[in-house]
Amino acid sequence: MTSQSENTKEKLLTSAIKIFAKKGYWKTRVDDIVNDAGVAKGTFYLYFSSKDECFKEVLLTLHKNTLEVMKNAKDIKELSFIFIKRVFQYKELSKVFLFEAIGSSEEFRNLFFEFKSNFKKIFKKFLHDELSLSIIIGFLREIVEQDIIFEGKSLEETIKKVRCFFNNFCFNNK
Repeated sequence: MTSQSENTKEKLLTSAIKIFAKKGYWKTRVDDIVNDAGVAKGTFYLYFSSKDECFKEVLLTLHKNTLEVMKNAKDIKELSFIFIKRVFQYKELSKVFLFEAIGSSEEFRNLFFEFKSNFKKIFKKFLHDELSLSIIIGFLREIVEQDIIFEGKSLEETIKKVRCFFNNFCFNNK
């Protein structure tokens, strides 16, 4: 059973995800998050010392959950699909992280590179060849930035493009 305290923090995190995704990092205010969550502003500060700390916890939570899901992949192709679906699920928040947050502070830049390193480690589980690994990761980053974030393509279009990529190139799965 979850306590009221855990429920309140979860409500704040859910609202923070929604508001950061909608308004971006810079335009989001603590007032926006608490109004959406339906709690008093003081309640926010029981759980987070600042907007930055809240945003960091949002990113860490989503990152941890994404890594857990990705660890269950059976091969590099499935891993790529899981990654793309996860980014698509949180595409607006991904946009905020990729284009706003990493420019906000050294802490968020370091977090970005830590996340990138963790994803690369999971991909290395299936693909030990550095060149192939770089090609796949570069392709996926391009898909995220161009197709999902910039052009707003549908998940179906994006998955089709990833499938085509894997059908046209042969990578040594291990």
